[in-house]
Amino acid sequence: MEVPAIPSGAAFERAGVSGSGRCAFRGLSLALTARCNLNCAYCYQRRGASRDMEPRVADLSLRVLEERGTRPLRLELTGGEPLLSWELALACARRFRSFADTQSECILATNGLLLNGAV
Repeated sequence: MEVPAIPSGAAFERAGVSGSGRCAFRGLSLALTARCNLNCAYCYQRRGASRDMEPRVADLSLRVLEERGTRPLRLELTGGEPLLSWELALACARRFRSFADTQSECILATNGLLLNGAV
């Protein structure tokens, strides 16, 4: 089965789609952990879940963003509660800042309960 070509035109250009059919890659969301310190009834995360992202997966993902991303870039660190994986969150933020420009942004999606002077 042949895949149809993506049409070109002004609307596609505004959406970041080039004539080759490739989209601009500007952002990355990393779910660092499934762990959470709350048990909200509406949340899809289960309290007690212990899955954490492997640091090598985070590093590879950030390398792809660095090499193929279109500036300005955006990195969002999520979870569960990403501050429960503090060392990985810090490493990701530092790695991102090593290649991001001043217009890029790094976002920490947190419930705020673990915020302290170090964050």
